[in-house]
Amino acid sequence: MKIKATLLISAFLTASILTVVGGIATMTKNEKTELANASTQTSLVQSTRDAAYQNLINQANQTIDQANSEITNLQSQLQQQSSTPTAAAYAILPDQASAIASKASGQVVQATPKLVNYNGKAAYEVVFQSGNVYVDANTGLVLFNGALVAQTISAEQASQIAINYTGNSTVVGVATGLYNNTAAYQVTFQNGEVVYLDMTGTVLAVQVPSSVKSNSSSENQD
Repeated sequence: MKIKATLLISAFLTASILTVVGGIATMTKNEKTELANASTQTSLVQSTRDAAYQNLINQANQTIDQANSEITNLQSQLQQQSSTPTAAAYAILPDQASAIASKASGQVVQATPKLVNYNGKAAYEVVFQSGNVYVDANTGLVLFNGALVAQTISAEQASQIAINYTGNSTVVGVATGLYNNTAAYQVTFQNGEVVYLDMTGTVLAVQVPSSVKSNSSSENQD
């Protein structure tokens, strides 16, 4: 009987120990599972937060880039408006510039003249089939005639012709313009003498200096 009782007690204790050990193992496994789930959830939350934060940064960068682009466009528009002259500010009107350029070139204007900056001067760009003519917006002088087909001499040639004609070699400038509504070269000498030649080299007129005129008048009075 004692042996049987001892065996029963041993069996009971063994079963109890196994039950306790099994419970501890189950609890440990559950705790590990909960920890793993918590870690996964934390990672998901962190990833979601990082993605949202990066999205906000991207949106902010896009907004900044768009604002910078708009600022650049506005600055460009303001610069164009400030650098582009208006017809109302000048003595010569577009229709007058068209008429001057048409007479100088002998051709029909192809489009409405527009104001441009030509070598630092406000000028009308008048378009013709064979080229453009630039008319000074203040004086009406032809600054450049790119449509004149009949032009047969250069500015240097015009200068040399004027030198040969007057015997004066101190040329200080050669310009193109109109003389009696005819395209012409204006050759200016250091003493104030001016010679006008047409585009073929024919001398149209000679303007003597005012000092020479005064001396001539004094001699006539004597």
